[in-house]
Amino acid sequence: MTAHQIGVVFNPTGGPFTLITSFMRGKRAIDWTDAYAILKAGHSSLLQPSMITPATMDAAAEDGRLDIVQYLHAHHNGVGCTTDAIDFAAGEGHLEIVKFLRQNRSEGCTEQAMNFAAAGGFLDVVEYLYHCTSTYDISHALLYASDFRQKQVVEWLECQPCRRHPLLDSCSMYTHVDVVVAPRRRKTLLGKLKAMLDWNIAPDLAL
Repeated sequence: MTAHQIGVVFNPTGGPFTLITSFMRGKRAIDWTDAYAILKAGHSSLLQPSMITPATMDAAAEDGRLDIVQYLHAHHNGVGCTTDAIDFAAGEGHLEIVKFLRQNRSEGCTEQAMNFAAAGGFLDVVEYLYHCTSTYDISHALLYASDFRQKQVVEWLECQPCRRHPLLDSCSMYTHVDVVVAPRRRKTLLGKLKAMLDWNIAPDLAL
C-alpha cells in the first residue's frame, strides 16, 4: 500500500476511516438515530435534522458538552430543549452551560435545578441560580444539601435572606452536616435524585 493509499484510508475527514468508526457503537451508520450520540462521536455528517429533538440538547447539557449545546442553539434553534437541560446541567455542576442556556434560551428551568445543584455540592451553581431569580423557595435546596451532607451549601443558603418555609428557621436539622459526600456516592447522586423526582419523593433526612 502506498503512502497516498494509507492517507486515504486513515483520513479522519472522510473515506473508509469515517465508515469504519461509524460502526464503533455496534450499529451500521444508516441505523444511527440518536442525534446526541452522533454529535458526541463526531459524526455530524450522519446527522439528519429530523433526528434532533429537545432531548438532544437536554442530553448534551447534562453531559457537559457546551460545544454541542452551542452548535444546536446556532443551527437548530427552533428545536430547543426542555427545562431538563438546565435542571440536569445544574445537577452535574456545569455552570457555564447553565449560564449559556439562561442567557440565550427561553425554556428556563424548574426549582429542581437548585435542588440538584445543592445536593451535588455545586455552590457556584447554587449561587448563580439564587441570584438569577427571586421566586425560588430554597427550603427544598436546604433539605437536599443537608441530606447529602453538603456543608458549604447549607451554610451559604442559611445566610441568605429568608426565602424558605418558616418551619425550617426553627429546625436544627442542618447542624449535623459535617461530612462531605463521598465521590462514589456523588457519581450516583443525579440518578437517585431523578428517581426521587419521578416518584415525587422528598429527600430522606434520616442520616
